[in-house]
Amino acid sequence: MSKLTQNLTTVLFSASLGLVVPPAFANNLYTAVNMMSCELLLIDLEKDILIKHPLVGLPGMPKAVCQHTWVTPNEKTIYVSTNTNETYGASIVTLKVDGINFDAGRADIRLTHVLEVDKPGTKSNFPVVTQTSGTQPIPPWWFPTASQIHAPTMLPGTKFSFTTGWTDNRIRSFKTSASGQTTVVSTRSFGSKSAQKHGVNFNLSGTFGIVAGYHLDQGTIEVFVPNKTTGAVNWKRSISLGTKEVYAAFAHYTTWIDNRYAVVGTMQLGPTSLTPENGSVIGPSVWLIDVKNDRRHG
Repeated sequence: MSKLTQNLTTVLFSASLGLVVPPAFANNLYTAVNMMSCELLLIDLEKDILIKHPLVGLPGMPKAVCQHTWVTPNEKTIYVSTNTNETYGASIVTLKVDGINFDAGRADIRLTHVLEVDKPGTKSNFPVVTQTSGTQPIPPWWFPTASQIHAPTMLPGTKFSFTTGWTDNRIRSFKTSASGQTTVVSTRSFGSKSAQKHGVNFNLSGTFGIVAGYHLDQGTIEVFVPNKTTGAVNWKRSISLGTKEVYAAFAHYTTWIDNRYAVVGTMQLGPTSLTPENGSVIGPSVWLIDVKNDRRHG
C-alpha cells in the first residue's frame, strides 16, 4: 500500500468513528465518541492511553445520538454534535476540560453550554435514489429521517468551527466565548453546491475549504473561500471528478497535502437512478485535487 493510500484509508476510517484529526498545531489529545452511548473517548497520542468518559450523566446533556466530536488546539474545549430526535433538537454540546490525568485514567470535564441548531423533530431533506444496478446496492438504512449535523472542522488562525448539514444544504460556523457560551455566527446555503456534504476541510493557511459530496452520484468537489473575520464561507468553484457523463462519486472525506493539493477517495461502484441516462460511474478511486488550477487526476 502506498503512503498516500495508507493516509487516505486512515482518514476515511477515522471519520467513520467520529474521530477528528486535530490540526497540525494541536498537541497530543485526540477525541472521539461512541455514537449510540455518547461515551467520550480521550486519547493521549504520546502515551497511547485511552480514557472513556460517559456524557449521559452530565447535567443538561441531550438524550440523543452523538455524532462527532472535535477539540480546540489548546485542548481546553471539546465539542460534541448530536442528532435530532422527537424530544431533542440537533445540538452542539460545549465541554470545558479542567484537567486530564491519563496515568490515573481520570478526566475533569464539565458541560458549559448546549446550542440547539435544529428544533426537535426536524426532518431531513434527502434526495430520493433507487437501485438500478446490481453493482451499486442501496441499503434501506442509508436514508436518515431526521436532521443531522456532521463533519466538524476548524478554520486555522481563527476561533471558528464549522459543520455541514449532511441531511440538508446548510454550512454553519460557530464561536465560543470565554465563558463557554457557543453561538452560531453564520449559516449559509448554496443549493446543490452545499447539499449532502460532509465537512468543509480547510488547508493550513485557511485560504480554501474543500467539500466532498457524501451521497450517490455527487461527482464534484466544491471549493469555498472562508472569511476569517465573519466566519462565513463563499462558494468559489466546482471541480469535477471526471466529466458530466463519466465520473467518480460518493466521497466521505477530503484531506490536504499542502495549501494547494488535496486528495479525496470515492466509493460509488455503479449507476443508480440519479445517474444520467448516458452516464457511467468510475469505480472507487483516489483523486489528486489541484485547487489553484482547478485540475484533478484520478
